[in-house]
Amino acid sequence: MLSRVNNLRVGVKLWLIVGLLTAIVLGFSGVYYLQTSDSIHFSEKEEYGNHYIQALRPIYKGATEHREAVVGRLLHSPLGSVEAASAQAVEQGFAGARDFDAYQAGELKIGSRLDDLAREWQSVMALSSTSKDIDAVVTAHTHFTDNMVSLVAYVGDTSNLILDPDLDSFYLMDYVVLREPALQTLAGLAGNIGAKIISNGVVYPDLARELTVTQVRLEDAFGAGTTALLTSGDNNATVKGIVAPLVSDLNQARDDARTAINDVLAGRYQGEPSDFATLMLQLAGANERAGDVASQWLDLLLDARIASMQNTMFSVLIGVFVLLSATLIIGYFVLRSIAHRMTLISGYFAGIQNGDLNQTIVIRTQDDMGALMGNLSTMQTQLREKIEREAIVSAENSRIKQGLDNVSTSVMIADGDGNVIYLNDSAHALMRTSSDNLSKQISGFRHDAIVGTRFDDFHANPGHQRNILGNLRGTHRTEITVGNQVFSLIANPVYDDNEVRLGTVVEWADKTEERAVEAEIGEIVEKAANGDLSARLDTANKSGFFKALGSGLNKLTEGSQAIIADTNRVMSGMARGDLTGRIDADYRGEFGDLADAVNQTIAQMTGVIEQITNSSEQIRAGAEEIAQGNSDLSHRTEQQASSLEETASSMEEMTGLVRQTAENARNVNELAGGVRDNASEGGRVVEQAVTAMEAISDSSKRISDIITVIDEIAFQTNLLALNAAVEAARAGEQGRGFAVVAGEVRSLAQRSAEAAKEIKDLIRDSSAKVDDGTQLVNKSGETLQSLVGSIAEVADRVAEITRAAEEQSSGIEQVNTAVSQMDEMTQQNAALVEEASAAGENMAEQARSMNHAVGFFKVAEGATGARTATTHARAVPKAATPKDASAPTGVRATAAVHTASDDDDWDEF
Repeated sequence: MLSRVNNLRVGVKLWLIVGLLTAIVLGFSGVYYLQTSDSIHFSEKEEYGNHYIQALRPIYKGATEHREAVVGRLLHSPLGSVEAASAQAVEQGFAGARDFDAYQAGELKIGSRLDDLAREWQSVMALSSTSKDIDAVVTAHTHFTDNMVSLVAYVGDTSNLILDPDLDSFYLMDYVVLREPALQTLAGLAGNIGAKIISNGVVYPDLARELTVTQVRLEDAFGAGTTALLTSGDNNATVKGIVAPLVSDLNQARDDARTAINDVLAGRYQGEPSDFATLMLQLAGANERAGDVASQWLDLLLDARIASMQNTMFSVLIGVFVLLSATLIIGYFVLRSIAHRMTLISGYFAGIQNGDLNQTIVIRTQDDMGALMGNLSTMQTQLREKIEREAIVSAENSRIKQGLDNVSTSVMIADGDGNVIYLNDSAHALMRTSSDNLSKQISGFRHDAIVGTRFDDFHANPGHQRNILGNLRGTHRTEITVGNQVFSLIANPVYDDNEVRLGTVVEWADKTEERAVEAEIGEIVEKAANGDLSARLDTANKSGFFKALGSGLNKLTEGSQAIIADTNRVMSGMARGDLTGRIDADYRGEFGDLADAVNQTIAQMTGVIEQITNSSEQIRAGAEEIAQGNSDLSHRTEQQASSLEETASSMEEMTGLVRQTAENARNVNELAGGVRDNASEGGRVVEQAVTAMEAISDSSKRISDIITVIDEIAFQTNLLALNAAVEAARAGEQGRGFAVVAGEVRSLAQRSAEAAKEIKDLIRDSSAKVDDGTQLVNKSGETLQSLVGSIAEVADRVAEITRAAEEQSSGIEQVNTAVSQMDEMTQQNAALVEEASAAGENMAEQARSMNHAVGFFKVAEGATGARTATTHARAVPKAATPKDASAPTGVRATAAVHTASDDDDWDEF
C-alpha cells in the first residue's frame, strides 16, 4: 500500500492529503455536534426536573399547612379555614404533577411513585378526619412529607440536577431540591411540637427533647440553605443581588423562630398554640419565597446555558463549513500551480543530469517553490565552480605527492575506512628491507602489494588497531615489535575544511638498534641501582653516538666503584671500633667532597668519644652521691607517711561517727516535719467535716420546711375532699361517683399528712444528731490544732539539732580532708624520693655502661694527654660547687661538660 502511494504523482498525493484533512475535520465536527447535543439534552433534562419540582411544591407545602391546621383543631386552637384550603392545594398539586408527568413521560418516568404518594395522602386525610390522637396524626403527616422530600430528591437525581456543572446554578439547585423541602417539613414539625407543649402548659421532657432535636435540625437546614444561596451569588454577580434580600428575610425568620422555640422550652411563651403555629408557617413562607426565586433563576440560568451551547454549536459548524469550502477552493488553485512548477523543476534537473550547467532558471515567485528553484540555480552554479576548483586542487595534489615521494621519512596514508592508499619511496624501501622479517610474522605479506590492504593487517589484534585509528582525534605515538624488529609509529588524522574525517597519515621509523642499546644500558643501570658496579657496556660492536655513550657510562661506573670501595673500607673499620682508617686516594668533585667528609667524620668522632669517656666518669660519681642522699630521704619520708596515715585513719573514724549522728538528726527532722504536715492536714480535714456537718444541718432544716408545706397541702386537700363529699351527698344519686372519688382523695390526703409527720420527726431527730456531731468535730479540731502547735515546736528543736550536727560533720570532714591530702602528698613525696633514688642508681649504672661502650673504640695514641687535660678542667667546677646549691647535680655536670669543650671543634662537628 505504501509503495503504491510513493509511486503516485505529487499532485495526487497533495489531493489525497487535502481529502484526508477534510475527512478529519468532518469527523471532529460530527463528534463535536454529538457531544454538544448531549450537553444540551443534559441541561434540558435539568429544566424538566426543575419544572417537575415546581409542580410538586404545592403538595408538600399544602401537607405541612394541613398538619398545622389539624393539630390546632385537636388542641382546640384552630387556624381558621387553613385545613380545607391546604387539603385542596395538595389535591391540585397532585393533579398538576400528573399532567406534567404525562407530558414528559419519556424523561423522568416517576408516575408510579406519584400514585403511591396520592394513595398515602388519602390515608392521611382519612386519619385526620376521624382520629383524636395528635401523635398519630403528626406521625402520618410527617411520614408523608418525608416521602415527598425523597421524591423531590429523586427527581433532582434522575433529571441531572444533582450533577449540574456550574457553581451558580448548582447551589440554586441545592436549595430548590434539598434545602427548601427540608426547611418546609422541619418548620411545620417544630410548630406541631411547640403547639402541643403550649397547649399542655407543662414542658414535658419527651416533648422538650423532640423540640430541641427539631430545632437543631432546623438550624442546620437554615445554615446549609443560606450558605447555598450565598455561594451561588458569589459565583454570579446578578444572582448575588437577587439572593441578598432573600437571605436577610430567612435570617430574620430564623431568629424569630429561634426566640419563640427557646421561650417554649423555657416555659415562658405567652401566646396561644395557634400563634406559635402561625409563626412557624411564616418561617415556611419565607423559605417558600426564597425557593420560588431560586427556582426561577435556576430556570433562567439553564435556559441561558442551553441557548449559549446552541449558538456556539451553530457558529462552529457554519465556520467549519465556510473554512472547509474556502480550503478546497484555495487548494485547487494551489495544487494546480504546484504541479506546473514541478514540471519546470523536473526539466531543469534533467538538464543538469545531462551536464548542462549553463541553464537559465527563471524564478517567478517567492514561495517555497520559488525558493526551490533558487536553490536549484545556486546548486547549478556551485557545481560548475566546484568542477573548476577540483581541477586546480588536482594539480596541487600532484605536486604534493611528488614531494612526499622524495622525503626521507617513511610515510603511509590510509583512507577513512583504514585502507592503505599511498606509500612514499622511503616507506617502500623500509618495507622492502624488512620484507623477510615481516613476511614471517604477517601471513601473505608482500612489500610490493601493500597499497589496497588494511591497517588491521599490521597488528596482532586487528580490532584493537581498528578502534584506535578509527577514533583518533590527535597525534598517536606507539611502537610495535614485529619479529626481531621494532618500529616507531606516529599516526595523525586528516580532516577537510569542514572537519570531515578523510583518512590517516602514519610515519614509520626502524628503532631496532636504538632499543637494543637502551636494553643494555638499562641492564647496567639496574645492576648499579642494586649495588653491582662491575658491569660494563661492550663498545666493540658500537659506532658513533652509541659507542661514545658506552665509553662514558663505563668510565662513570669505574669511578663510582673506586670511591665506594674506599668509603666501605673506612666505614667497616669504624663499625669494628677502629677510628684510625682514612681515605688517601685523590678524588675530584663530589667524590672528593665525599672522601673529605668521611675523613672529617672519623676525626670528629674520635674527639666526641674522648669527651664522652671523661663526662661519663664524672656522671657516675655524682649519680652515686645522689642515690645515697635520696635513700636517706626516702627512709625519713616513709616514717612521716606512716604517722600521717594513722592520723588520717583516726580522723576518718571520727568523721563517720559525726556524719552518722547528723544523718540520724536529719531523719528525725524529716519525720517531725512529716508529722507536722499530717497534723495540719488532719486539722484541715476536721474543718471541712465541720463545714459539711453545718451544710447537712442546713439541708435538714430546709427539708423540714418543705415537709411542713407538704403537711399543709395534705391538710388543705383533706378539707377540699371533705367539702367535695358534702357536695356529692347533696347531689344525691348523681354525685355518688364523685363522692367515692372525694373519699379516696381524702384518704390519700390523710396518708400524706401521716407520712409527712413521720418524715418531719425523723428529720428533727437527724438534725439533733447532726448538731451533736458538729460539736464533737469542733472539739476534735481544737485538739488537733493544739497537737499541731506542739509538733511544730518539736520539729523546730529537731531542726536546730540537725543543723548543729551538720555543721560539726562539715568541720570534721574538712579536717579529715586536709589530713588525707597531707597523707596523700607525703605518700607522693615518698614515691618521688624512691624514684629519684632509683634514677640515681640507674644513672650511675648508665655511666658505667657508657664507659664500657666507649672503650670499644680505638683512637690515635696522641689523644691521651688531651683526655687528661680535659678531665682536670672538668674537675675544678665540680669541686667548687657546694652540695646545697639549688641546681641538681646532673645539671651542674652538664654545664661543666660544655665549658670544658669550648677549646675543641664542637661547633664544626
